[in-house]
Amino acid sequence: MRSYIPTGMANSAMQLANSGADVSAIGFLAPVLVFLIVTIVLTALLKKTKILGENIWVSIFISLFIAAIFVAFDSLRELLLSVIPWFAVLLIALFFILILTTFACSDGVPKKFLLWFFLIGIIVVFLVAGIKVFGGSISSYVPGPYYGYNANPQLFLFFDWFYSPQILGAFWLIVAAITVSWVLIKFSGGK
Repeated sequence: MRSYIPTGMANSAMQLANSGADVSAIGFLAPVLVFLIVTIVLTALLKKTKILGENIWVSIFISLFIAAIFVAFDSLRELLLSVIPWFAVLLIALFFILILTTFACSDGVPKKFLLWFFLIGIIVVFLVAGIKVFGGSISSYVPGPYYGYNANPQLFLFFDWFYSPQILGAFWLIVAAITVSWVLIKFSGGK
């Protein structure tokens, strides 16, 4: 059995379907969304941690200032816009992990484990997004195939000095000494 659709009706249905697919105008709202997200998150963090004191207006002012910096520089805005979807995926994954541990274990997973898992996940997300956004800018200064290519001469001179075996060895020796000192102090009870 063949259905009959009038030609005029089919054309208007196709035009309606094709006109609804264009959502490129949302891209114009990206700076506004970044400004709002940075302002809201920073204000909440500053209010919760009370780093700047009890005055909410100081926290709002600092948040607005930092949000304006994020909007002013395209690379920071691009970094934040690439981190937000990863962060949402991480939150959803954490939610599912909490649900699974609630059903799978009678006593659940220790809270410290989930905190460290979530913290390491956030660090990985920011590193991946930072490399994605700033990879072209920093590849000239990181040892590899593009080392020194189109690099700023003053910065290249510094990184060439920093990557020398003596300086890099001293840097890692200092990092190891700080780590060992911290571990010894932490596990010896601070005596």
